[in-house]
Amino acid sequence: MANLIIKPQNTSGDKVIIQDQAGGAVLTTADSGATIANATLTSPTLVTPALGTPASGVVTNLSGVLPVGVTGGAFQAKIASGAITASAYIDIQGCFTSDYKFYKLFVGGYSVNSAYLEIGFLDSSNAHIAASNIYYSQYEQYYSNHGSGGFNLWTTTPTAAAADQQDDHGFHVNNTWQQRDETEGHMLEMLFYDPNSTTHNHVHWFSTCTDTQYLIANQGWGVCNTSTAKHGIRLNASANNLDSRGHFAVYGYRV
Repeated sequence: MANLIIKPQNTSGDKVIIQDQAGGAVLTTADSGATIANATLTSPTLVTPALGTPASGVVTNLSGVLPVGVTGGAFQAKIASGAITASAYIDIQGCFTSDYKFYKLFVGGYSVNSAYLEIGFLDSSNAHIAASNIYYSQYEQYYSNHGSGGFNLWTTTPTAAAADQQDDHGFHVNNTWQQRDETEGHMLEMLFYDPNSTTHNHVHWFSTCTDTQYLIANQGWGVCNTSTAKHGIRLNASANNLDSRGHFAVYGYRV
C-alpha cells in the first residue's frame, strides 16, 4: 500500500498534535520537524546524527562532563594555588584528602635568597612533619657552567651526577643548588601517591633551576620515613626567605 501521510493544512503555523489519555501533547509538529514530550523510549535504535562543523577555539569549563568510569566529581581538580610571597616558608594546608589518590605540585618562576627550596609535609593539625634526617631522597642531575648567564647558558656540555641525601625539613628537589634571584624561571613538578596513607610515602619529581652561572636539571625520588599521614605541603627555604616571585598549584587526580 502507499505511504500514509498525516499533515496539517498548508497554512504556516498549523500543527498536528497527538495527545495522551490525560490530554498532554506527546507529539507536536512544526513547519519543519516535531517535538516529542513526556515519552518513554524502550531500547531505541540510535541513528548517528550528522554533526555540523564546530566553532573554532578552545572548549573550557565542561561542568558535569566526566570520563568513562569516573563518578562523584571531576577527574582532575585544582586543589590550591597562589603566588609565592617573601617568607621563610609557605604552607599549603589540607590539600591532601581522600578524594584523590594522585596529586601533583607545580612550582614555577620562584627564587630563594642564597638558599635552596625544600618540599616538606604537614600533618592533620597543619604542623610541619620534621625530625632528624626524616626525608630520604636519591637524585640524578645534569648541570653546565655557562659562565655568563643569559642565553649563553645553553652552550656547554652538561655534567652528569647522582647521589643521595637526607634532611630534617623536606626533599631537596634541586640538590643544594641555590635558586638565586634569577630570571630564567625555575620550575618544579612533583608527584605524590595517596599521601593520607600511613604506609605510602614515595614521591617523584623533576625540576630545572639556575645557580649564578650554572644551569641544572634534576630528577629525584624519595620517601618520608614516618607513619604519619600527610595532609599538606610546606614550601620551605633552607635558609633566609623565599623571594616574592613565582607561583604554585596543587592538582588532584582520581583513579
